[in-house]
Amino acid sequence: MNIRKIITMSLLSGMALGFAGCAGEEEDLFSSSAAERLEAAVKDYTEYFAANGGKWTVEYYPTNGDEAPQGLGYLMLWDFDSDNSVKVAMNNNFTNNVYKEDASVWEIIADNGPVLSFNTYNECLHAFSDPNDIPFTTGSLNDETGLGAEGDYEFIVLNLGKDAKEGMLKGKKRSVYDRIIRLPEDTDFPTYMADIKAFHNMIFPTSAPNYAQFNFGDNIYRIDEGNGGMPNVYLLGTDAIVNESRRPFIITKHDGKYYLRFRDAMKATENLTAQEFVYDEEKQLFTEVEHPELTLTGADPTTFFAANKWQWTRSAEMSETLSELYNKVYQEFRGYKFTMNNIRFVFGEDNVLTLTLSYKPSNAPQVTISFLFDYAVEGGNVTLNFKEPVVNETSNAQAVMDLIPSLSDLLAALSDTYVGEATSSKFDLTRTKIVSATNPDKWTVVTYY
Repeated sequence: MNIRKIITMSLLSGMALGFAGCAGEEEDLFSSSAAERLEAAVKDYTEYFAANGGKWTVEYYPTNGDEAPQGLGYLMLWDFDSDNSVKVAMNNNFTNNVYKEDASVWEIIADNGPVLSFNTYNECLHAFSDPNDIPFTTGSLNDETGLGAEGDYEFIVLNLGKDAKEGMLKGKKRSVYDRIIRLPEDTDFPTYMADIKAFHNMIFPTSAPNYAQFNFGDNIYRIDEGNGGMPNVYLLGTDAIVNESRRPFIITKHDGKYYLRFRDAMKATENLTAQEFVYDEEKQLFTEVEHPELTLTGADPTTFFAANKWQWTRSAEMSETLSELYNKVYQEFRGYKFTMNNIRFVFGEDNVLTLTLSYKPSNAPQVTISFLFDYAVEGGNVTLNFKEPVVNETSNAQAVMDLIPSLSDLLAALSDTYVGEATSSKFDLTRTKIVSATNPDKWTVVTYY
């Protein structure tokens, strides 16, 4: 045999023996087996959930869909006890929109990791995994028999440590992520739920005529249908149907503040995403938790005023100057036995505002006359300029101006530059205050119709 081959084989044999010796000397990475570690994790998580009062608020989503009710977010409250009993509470369509709670059994089970299981029937939580038809949906296309709301009742536990204030759960079947946040021990569930509902309805009132909006620098997104919990979010000024984007969210309260968190993060700019917002009560807006320069607000009152229809009544709140003029016009109509009704502002196309005024002679049908204004929106202000009375077959506003001299004074006084202000909440502009930009003592409140 070639001497070189003999040397090479000897070296390889020596290396093999060396490796064998090292392998036998290496210490174990874990001091316990996988089964023992999993058993310890089950014990730890059982303690974590029930610790410090065991009360949690839960942002629960049955599925990742974008259609109601399966894709909606549902606020639930969980109260874990160390005896493995749990109370679940909620107030939504599945409870006929009344507060409801039910008790059942829970445990942490071992299944490739710790899993939170609600392993006896709970009328609140299991309403989402019940395969029967959802009772409050109607129509032939809304038969969910065999599927139900498609939700989970077992959850893989993620990111939850000892004394943690929050954690994440992952639905075992649907893989939907749900956030849980620890509540103080003295939290009263019915009071907490009522508080959240009242706040939700204040931010997204069903009667509000205006939209809310995301302000992401130069990108402003309009938020429609917020009250239902699955708003349509699309770029302001674009088509709502063509650009439809459903964004389910849940509102919670912890550490004394209200939070609005969307199920899915949305792209704010090329390098920023937005998902959770905290409410600033003083400023009446939400700021993004990690990027406070991104905000969620009500619509701009000035812009919204200059795009809709408004009614101005004699009993409305207004400054002394405008009140005196309005009442003077009213009294001059009364002098002719005419009853003057409300004044209306109708903003139309081509920057034309039509002001209409109705009055009723004592023994004749009601008469409506109209006046045209030009208007312009610029720099947060809206400027109104009286242009002319409308004279046609149905409106002879000039003749009425000749008859009621104070009407000219009122029209002249309305010709001014205004700033719009919210009267109660910036998220509800049903009643909007318009204030002269040059004279803050001249203002009035108008009502959307």
